Amino acid sequence: MYEMPSCETTRTANFEVLSNMLDMMAQMMRMMQEISEELPPWKEDMSYVHNSDHDNPCVIDNHDKIQLDLITED
Repeated sequence: MYEMPSCETTRTANFEVLSNMLDMMAQMMRMMQEISEELPPWKEDMSYVHNSDHDNPCVIDNHDKIQLDLITED
């Protein structure tokens, strides 16, 4: 017959699992920090973007390409 583990046993096991996970996360964060310190500074390549407005990326500078058939009068 199966006997359920006590609440204290389960709590201890859960604590150990969580503690191990926290240790692994801390180790991964240290590794990522070390890697990022070794990499050159990152700069996004925007050369492929046509008519980009870096101050306001929502602005479209190329108004001559607006399709007039999409504009409807209400």
